[in-house]
Parts: sequence; C-alpha cells; structure tokens
Amino acid sequence: MLRPSILSGTIIAGILGFTGTLALAAVAQTAAPASSRAAAGTWDISLNDTERKCRLTLREDAASAAGQLFIGMPAGCRRAMPVLMDVTGWNVPAAGKIVLNAASGQPVLTFDNVKDGELKATGPEGETYELINTGKPVDTVPRYNVAQTSPQGQMQAQRSQTQRPAAAPAQRMSDIAGRYAVIRESGRDTGCMVTLSEQGRGRGMNRAQLAPACRDQGIVIFDPIGWHLERGHLVLHARKGHKLELDADGVDQWMKDGAKPIGLKRLQ
Repeated sequence: MLRPSILSGTIIAGILGFTGTLALAAVAQTAAPASSRAAAGTWDISLNDTERKCRLTLREDAASAAGQLFIGMPAGCRRAMPVLMDVTGWNVPAAGKIVLNAASGQPVLTFDNVKDGELKATGPEGETYELINTGKPVDTVPRYNVAQTSPQGQMQAQRSQTQRPAAAPAQRMSDIAGRYAVIRESGRDTGCMVTLSEQGRGRGMNRAQLAPACRDQGIVIFDPIGWHLERGHLVLHARKGHKLELDADGVDQWMKDGAKPIGLKRLQ
C-alpha cells in the first residue's frame, strides 16, 4: 500500500504531466497555421527523372476557392506537368506540409518535408515531385520534427519562427499600376502596350488604356478600358463589358493560360 506522501506525489506528477501534454498540444495547434506565412514565396516544382521544372508563387492572398490560398504559375506549367491542370490553390493543413489543391478542396499533391527544407509528393501514377524554395534561404523553410515536442525543441522552434523574415505583403493597386507589353505564348511580344493607371474609372475599377499602335486584332477587339485586383488576380475590363482574369507569373508579369495564352509584362 502506498504511503500518503508517495500517493500525493504520484497524483501531482500525473496532473503536471497531463497539464504539460495539454500545453504542448495547444502550442502545436497554434504553430501549424503560422507555417503558411513561412511557406509563402517562390518555389520550384520538378518531376523526378525528367527535366521538367516550373516556378510556383505561393501567396497568402485568399484564392477563389474557399479555404485556399492564391497560387500563381507560368502559362506553360500546366502543359509541362498535367497534374497541375486542376490546381487552383494551396494551404498548409499541418506543420511541415504544403498541399496543392483542386477547386473542390481535394488535395492534388501533398508535399511532406523530407530533410533540410526538401519537400516531396507522390503523384497519381506513383511519380515523385519535388518542391524547393527559391525565395528564401533553406533554413527559413518550416521544419518540424518529433524533437520539437520537448520543451527544448519548442523553445528552438519559437526562436526559429522569430528569425524568419516576414512574408511579402499582398500587392496593392499602386504596386501594379504602370506600362505593360501585351504578350502571347512563350512570352512573345505582340507589339501592343497597355497602361494601367491608379486613376479610378468608377464601378470599382481603375483606368486602363491600350496604345493606338496595337496591331493584334484580338487585343484591339477586347480594348481594355479598366482593371482591378480580385483575390490575387489582375482583372482587365473590356470596353464591351467582358473581363479577362490574369494570374501572377513571377515578378511583374501576369498570364492567362488556355488555348490562346495572353498576358502582361511590365515595361521598365
């Protein structure tokens, strides 16, 4: 039979252990959402055993699909890697994971942190994809392991979080305004130029103006007169009322993928 002092000590230790477990669980639950901020930036996705590679832009802006964040990619990415055809957004459902999702919310590729910031995912046919961060040093990529469930590990993780640079803020209208060349597939310059102004035009859009020297008949017919930002997309308004939605394609470039790709590239 246990003496009262031993029994009391056992109960106290049990309570402290249970409390500590709850505290660790709370830390884990609050740490996971913050990892999306650390993951935001530019990443290279590649298909193993091939030369296929594509640059992805992961941003913290909300995507059109609920519960997802905005993802941008060059027009040719979906053709080079058909698995990306259905990808409309991304999120970080758990610490150390980056998931590319379809519009329905179903995961298309789930990347797990393998080692030193290297993330890998298995495709629908068993192929392997690799995701490498290019916008930040490797040591700023979120890495979580079993050791972080100890108090020492948690302190180290917290220090690591505070040392990470803040994610780039969402783009503002003033960041986008300027002169752009209108481009087609593979970045081909059409010889057309459009100016996106900060001046308001009414109906929630700013003024856009196509230069008169444009000779691309499709662009002349579209005749952009306004623009606005919507959930990370650049939306051009045509004179006749229809719209063209462009995705961010790296720095200072926006593209619309499809049978006839079209985009804007900032002029210096």
